[in-house]
Amino acid sequence: MINLERQDDILGMLSRKKRVSVEELAKSMYVSEATIRRDLAQMANLGLIRRTHGGALLARDSAQESAFAMREASQLPAKKAICAIVTNHLIDQSTIFLDSSSTLLPIVPMLQRFRHLTIVTHGIRTALMLSNLDNVSVYVAGGKIENFSNSILGATVLEFYERMNADVALLSCSGINEKGDITDDNTEQAKVKEQIIDNAKKVYLLCDSSKFGKTRMTTSFSLDKVDVVFTEKKPSEPYCRLFEQYHCQVVTL
Repeated sequence: MINLERQDDILGMLSRKKRVSVEELAKSMYVSEATIRRDLAQMANLGLIRRTHGGALLARDSAQESAFAMREASQLPAKKAICAIVTNHLIDQSTIFLDSSSTLLPIVPMLQRFRHLTIVTHGIRTALMLSNLDNVSVYVAGGKIENFSNSILGATVLEFYERMNADVALLSCSGINEKGDITDDNTEQAKVKEQIIDNAKKVYLLCDSSKFGKTRMTTSFSLDKVDVVFTEKKPSEPYCRLFEQYHCQVVTL
């Protein structure tokens, strides 16, 4: 795991637990305590956290913006490449569910090539970026803004998506494990993705290669719900067999 991804995970743990120790972080991320101390020092210099004796606290005044910015920067070249591939599989005049992940943000300016699209999203920044495109009609779910993310979540978001239908859903995830589980760190986000899948004719999963082999806290859905997996390079042989088992088409660069 590169340090940017690891620091993003540290922010995620802090947003849930408020305070973490160096020992706890090192064990959960399978790295040395010295590595964690270097990460914490860098993050403190950026104003993301406050150091404590043996650990860290979240610096709340800047963490919300910075946490998402770090996720957006992580694997950015791969995310841009994946989004570019996906645009070749979208159809003009279609309705698209667009999830709130940082993986999907690079696709927004690429949508200008289409004559007209209808986009439905629960991403705050996603919606604001889309609003600058004159060829896109944007529908945004209402609900509770999730701290340290780009997302609006909650029961009202589920009700919103239940009333909507789309030609295709563009989704990302935090990890795909060897059993075919698509996993994330947020249970509310997982519920939203389940509802999105129920009301989409096709499901496209955008996932850079760093997500393969990872299992996060909650399972959002299974590969049997996915029509096409988009990634920047050919997966390992075990994952190629897994995708074949679930009849998922895989599209790479």
